[in-house]
Amino acid sequence: MSASQTVAQQAKAERSWYLEDWVNPILLKEVRQALRGKYFKTCFWLTLLAVTIVSTGVLVNNGSDGTIDGREGVDFVFGVQFCLSIAVLGFVPFSAFTSMGAEWDENTFDLLVISNVRPRGIVLGKLLAAGVQVLLFYSAFTPYLVLSSLMQGVDLTAVAVVLIATLLLSMILSIFALALSTLSRVRFARVVLMAALSALLVFVTSGSIGFARVLFVDPGMLQDAQFSYAAVSAAVLPLVLAAYSFGIACVMLSHVEENRSTGMRVLTTVCLLGVLAWLKFMFGFTGAEPLVWLAIVTVALLLVPSIFFVTEAEVLPRRVAPRLPAQPALAQLANPYLPGGARGFLLLLFHLGLILAGTVWILRGSSGSLFGSGSSTRSSGLLSLLGTAFYAIVYLGLPSAILSSFTAQPALRNAARALIPFVIGAFAFVPAVLGFFLGEVSLMNMHHPGNPMYLVLETWEGGWSSLRGTWLLLLALVMVTLLVNLPRVLRSTREVFVGSMARARREAERSASGARAPDAVA
Repeated sequence: MSASQTVAQQAKAERSWYLEDWVNPILLKEVRQALRGKYFKTCFWLTLLAVTIVSTGVLVNNGSDGTIDGREGVDFVFGVQFCLSIAVLGFVPFSAFTSMGAEWDENTFDLLVISNVRPRGIVLGKLLAAGVQVLLFYSAFTPYLVLSSLMQGVDLTAVAVVLIATLLLSMILSIFALALSTLSRVRFARVVLMAALSALLVFVTSGSIGFARVLFVDPGMLQDAQFSYAAVSAAVLPLVLAAYSFGIACVMLSHVEENRSTGMRVLTTVCLLGVLAWLKFMFGFTGAEPLVWLAIVTVALLLVPSIFFVTEAEVLPRRVAPRLPAQPALAQLANPYLPGGARGFLLLLFHLGLILAGTVWILRGSSGSLFGSGSSTRSSGLLSLLGTAFYAIVYLGLPSAILSSFTAQPALRNAARALIPFVIGAFAFVPAVLGFFLGEVSLMNMHHPGNPMYLVLETWEGGWSSLRGTWLLLLALVMVTLLVNLPRVLRSTREVFVGSMARARREAERSASGARAPDAVA
């Protein structure tokens, strides 16, 4: 063997090693297990057998009467899409759920933890493995799809849209299944989650098949501008759900002393900015009133992640405090995005201000004045949005401040998170129950300050003067909430400042010791 051949083989081996290091090891592990396992093989061959039987039956049925009406291709491609949807929307996400559950059952998760693969790499590897399975199903269905494109009545654009949407939906369901599987290691709880996931997959698969049928029959819908805008709007919520599912899965696989909150907080801000951009885009088609209603719904949806942020342990985790920025000003800017209940309350105030400012900016961009003549609908809508934000501050800030001393323990922290929605529901529905026994019609109709929708609707119709007493009570509660949260906010600010100064001292000592080292050697 010549020297040039030896060098070439060494270079090839180095490239192979580099590729193995670059490719996610979890991806290689999951793909190997899936291809060797019985689940994927059984589902793969059953799906191919089903699509063969269905397509053959459609061809035989369409040619039995000897007439051609131009619908043969539609029936054929729908039969293929029916089988493909069951495979990639049902089998693949369920496989992702069981792959994560197998880590708990086979006690192999500890081996993943002690490896160099971070939780983000574990989740991404399993998601990419699900993507590989989807591509294998797509490649197996390619001959049938090519055959359908040669038939009459098949719109290739509609077929491409359905295939791409099915692929994206399969990945969204897979990451959701992974997140669902990380929520508990208890077998009974995972069985319950598996049943819930199965019901969800059946529902989504049925809806996807129905949508594909409508689009194949009437492909002209794609040329409709309103349908395109509606489709883009409908895709916003699943994409946000997928992003949160990925973050939740990474959080559940992380160590309790790691920073498990900053990523989710940043994600929430990014999602809010994306929603505001979407509202700006849709404003020209919806108008002012639907825009404000969508902003109110955004505030309501913001409460879901904020409940977890405001009820976190107040003290920074052990692995987070030493990594604070050495500059105190920079550390305080990052303060709302660091773990901690008080910092979560600061982030809630920032997000609510972001929604209010973004809504005002969008509305002001269409006209020079928000509160001038002819703008009563906008001004009342903005007041309703402001009232919704005030309710969010009171309902999350007041209970979290009272329960902040109990959130250091995980069990009590989870109890506090479950208690806040209960308190919100109690303030909204308990007066209605009391009104039923007292014979008060207004309370029975939930016309009381504890119901946010009562304030929103009445303010939208008659302005704040129609509910002046309720507004004054709400403002007083907001001030009380801010005062009650002030001590823990100051403590969190001081903790970040002390941690930042401590890191600055460590870096100064390290640099000083490094500068003295050459003199010591000399």
